[in-house]
Amino acid sequence: DGGSADAGEVESGDAITYKKLGDVYDQLKDLAARADADEQSYRTLAATPGSDERTNAQNEAYQLSLDVNNLIASLSDIDVTSGTYADDLEHMKTLANWLRNRTDALNGAWQKALQVTNPASHAQEIDGYLPDSSASGSYKELFDEHYDDWKPQEK
Repeated sequence: DGGSADAGEVESGDAITYKKLGDVYDQLKDLAARADADEQSYRTLAATPGSDERTNAQNEAYQLSLDVNNLIASLSDIDVTSGTYADDLEHMKTLANWLRNRTDALNGAWQKALQVTNPASHAQEIDGYLPDSSASGSYKELFDEHYDDWKPQEK
């Protein structure tokens, strides 16, 4: 009797861990889509003279970085002491850190771009502040390459 209750608790703990990892996995996809959109906004707006649009786009990029950092912080709350989902948690951490690296680059580019007083005349320079996320070995490529393979599977 007591043994089966203990087994139920461990299974229940793993079930909770699996659910949390699945939630993180879904959130990572949503955050990556926002990063794609924010990079596109940068490419479109960073060299335009409309300072309100530029500021709004920069604010969205900054909010995205906060959301990614909050997700990373929440990963420490996921209990993998049973060992069952330890590799899955490491995969979520890696994906989240690649995403954070993308948002850091985006925010750095925005900070530089917003300091340019005549952005239209410096469009090529401003565009160069943001690394090409489609380049080989980029954080976006690494994320996209591993995301599907690292989906947590119930064990």
